Amino acid sequence: KKEEIKVLHNAGLSPDLPALTGLGVADFYNYFDGKISKENALEAMLVATRQYAKRQCTWVKNSYNADIVVEKAADALPLIEKWVKNKT
Repeated sequence: KKEEIKVLHNAGLSPDLPALTGLGVADFYNYFDGKISKENALEAMLVATRQYAKRQCTWVKNSYNADIVVEKAADALPLIEKWVKNKT
């Protein structure tokens, strides 16, 4: 992803464009501009990703009255299949 963002940065595209508002884009723009270190860019991207995932979990819990917490993505598949089967 870093390489893709660098190409966009080098093309002079603004990180404010709607297509560039993804997680980590602004952080890596700041890294490429020398405003923050690579480590800080990665950490900021990880924090934003965790926050986004937490918001998604909250939305699912509130939307579907879900009480299940899944530690690994692979563990979610059987639960999703069971939920879909019960809904059809």
